[in-house]
Amino acid sequence: MDKPTLESLAAKVAELERKVAVLSEPTKDWRSVVGLTDDSEIMADIIAEGRAYRESLRAEAEAEADAEDARLSGEQK
Repeated sequence: MDKPTLESLAAKVAELERKVAVLSEPTKDWRSVVGLTDDSEIMADIIAEGRAYRESLRAEAEAEADAEDARLSGEQK
């Protein structure tokens, strides 16, 4: 087996440094934060507020649809 040269060792160190730099980069992956807020009172409040907001949108859309139905049925007479 050949004895490593200073140049080959420097190349290997440079490659390892490049790989470490890539592995050290922060990731913006949703899977990295899944479960961080489980059983949190704040998260329960956020979920409840989101649900209430979606229900208010649903009620508003249903009222608009009912008004449109009434308008259309009045036009058909």
